[in-house]
Parts: sequence; structure tokens; C-alpha cells
Amino acid sequence: MKSVKRIFAAALILLGAAFLVIVSIYLLVDDDTLVSKLVEQLESSSDIRVLDRGDAHITRTLTPTLTVDDLVMADTGRQYRVQTGSLEVQISLPRLLLGQLDIPHLWIGDTRVEIKEDESPTKQAAAPDLKPGPKLSPLPFEPVLHDIRIAKLEIIHEGGTLLLKDSHVRELTLNISPDNAVELSGRAELAKQNIGVKAVLKDVDEYFGGQPLAFSVGMESTLLHLSLEGHIDFEQPDPTIEAAARGWTPDAEKIVTSIPGIKIPGKLTFESQLKGTFAQLAAEQIKATWKGPEQSSVDLKGSIANAIKLEGVHLNLTGKLANSPWSKPLLPESVGALKRASVAAQITGGYPMLAVNDFDFHGKTEHDLDLSLSGKFDLALSSTGL
Repeated sequence: MKSVKRIFAAALILLGAAFLVIVSIYLLVDDDTLVSKLVEQLESSSDIRVLDRGDAHITRTLTPTLTVDDLVMADTGRQYRVQTGSLEVQISLPRLLLGQLDIPHLWIGDTRVEIKEDESPTKQAAAPDLKPGPKLSPLPFEPVLHDIRIAKLEIIHEGGTLLLKDSHVRELTLNISPDNAVELSGRAELAKQNIGVKAVLKDVDEYFGGQPLAFSVGMESTLLHLSLEGHIDFEQPDPTIEAAARGWTPDAEKIVTSIPGIKIPGKLTFESQLKGTFAQLAAEQIKATWKGPEQSSVDLKGSIANAIKLEGVHLNLTGKLANSPWSKPLLPESVGALKRASVAAQITGGYPMLAVNDFDFHGKTEHDLDLSLSGKFDLALSSTGL
């Protein structure tokens, strides 16, 4: 019994000594040495390499904050390169001890991401038959990011450049479920709208075995709910996407618009089949329907050859309106609201100009004025709308 007690006491002493060493290193070494150790750990446990960095500081609190200026990172194959003017990340140590990677805030300055196409002989050669990869295990720490801010994000790839400004994401969580699904959820602010996002990558272990990666994405805002479900085949020279898209307005009684004071009664739904690559994604079998009060309805059907660049638009519009007092703010005061109307048109072309052909509108207002308009015209598009 005494030997067991002595072993137990010795173990406690060793653990205590190790803890004191770790605390001493954390509290006593200078910022540059501590950050260098963190970089060594990052590089030894991943294919990420830190190519350059400026001044770095880390606070010594229960929620330490790491700040780094002029940070440049890349993967070992140099297929991507990330350069940011500033990085500030805060981690909760008490939560970490409880098994949760809790990040109160992650703030990133102006950032540039360059993605290069893999032109290595091994990539161009025919890929051998791949065996199913190992099953994913639940994460040792459940990541939770409460406040993510990015001043400017520029992504440069073979297909062009994507630019995002003043991005803000909140309550971002990542989890791997027992059925090998990777789940990501959070809230983002885009175009002054708060959007809830949930993405799920299904059967990830089959993807490592060479199978297409199944996914589902859901987005919710006060204006619109959107869902995507399909798969991505990364085994093709250009990864291909096949997905079904559905959307609907959250309020069954009215459509909330971004125009102050304008609320359209009824419900809007749409659906489409997406197929193609990230550079040229076709939207086929488009069907958008607005169902309003009484007999009011509008249908939009057709296809878009490239939804990414808005090219090859072919859409047919038909609709009719019954008594529509909600239309009064949209028309001159002398005209008044529409009592009834019908409309039809064909929309073709692409960004930055759409052609509206065979336009035909007939209606009667609350003041018994007959309205009639037919012909064709062009719609000029900008990055912010019509």
C-alpha cells in the first residue's frame, strides 16, 4: 500500500513540476521566442509554412491575444499563398481545458489569397485507383469562433478575382459528427443583412476514397431562405458541381424588400438545377413563382448558361395582378394603384446588359385609367443592381 502511495505522490510531483515549467515558459519568455515556438508547432503538425512575418505580440492572460503584422503563409507545394497586413486572434484557456477551442475574436486586416493550378506531372497523369481513406474522428476540441472580422479579402485564382470588403462573421462552429459529416454553422453580415449559414459535407471518408463530395448548404435572412444540395467531383480536371437550389421568402404573408416602406403581399419561391464548374456554372430549369392575394401571380422560367458571370440568360416572364393597393407607392400619385394588370416578356443577354423583348403590359388603375405598354428595351446592370 505504501508503494502505491509513493508512486501516486511521485506522479503528482512530476505533473506539478511539468505544469510549473509550462507556466514559467508561458509567463517568462519574450514574445518573439514564444511566437517562434508556436510557428514551429504549426509547421511540424501541418503542411503550412510561415514565409515571413513582422512584429508579433502575445498577452499573458487567461484569454491570451496574439497579434502579428505582415504575415505571409503558404503550403509546402506553394499551391496557395496567403498574405495579410495584420492578424489578431484571442483564445480562451479555461475553455480549452474543458475541451472547447473557444475564440472570442479573430480580426484580419487586408488579406490577399493566391491559388495556383497544380501543373505537376503527378497531377496531370491519370490518377490511380484510390482506396477508401480512414474514417474521420470527432475533433479533440470543438472550435467556436464568436466574432470574425475581415477588412478586405482578395482571392486570386485561375478563373479571376473575388473581392470581399468589411466581412463580419459571428458564432462560427465546426464539428465532425459520428456519421463522418463535417458541419459548419455561423452568422454573417452581407449587404447590411444578417445571414445565418449552415453547411454540411457528407460522407467525407468516401471523398478521400475518390468519390464525389456530397454537400448541403442552408442560408437564412429576413429577405430570403436558400438551400443547396448536391455534390462536387474533384477528380475531374476542373472540379464539377451538380446541385439542386431552392429558395423561398420566410414570411408566408408578405415579401420584405430592401426598399423602405415597400412590402409586397404573398410568397416567392424558386428552384433550379445547377451544373458545371466553378468558372462556368449553368442554372437550368429555373422556375420562380410569386403567389399574391386573390388571383395575382408571376412566373419566371428559363435558364442561364453561366450564373457566375451572368451570361447566356434566357428567361420568359408571365404574370397577372388583381386588386393591388400595395403597388401605389411604386407608381405616380396621379396614376394610383393597379386594379388589374397582365404582363409578359422575354429576357435575354448577359452582364452588363439584358435585353427585354416582346414586352407586353396592359392594366387598369383605381382611377379607371387604361395603361398599355409594349415593345423592347435594354436593362443596364451594375455590380449593385439595375
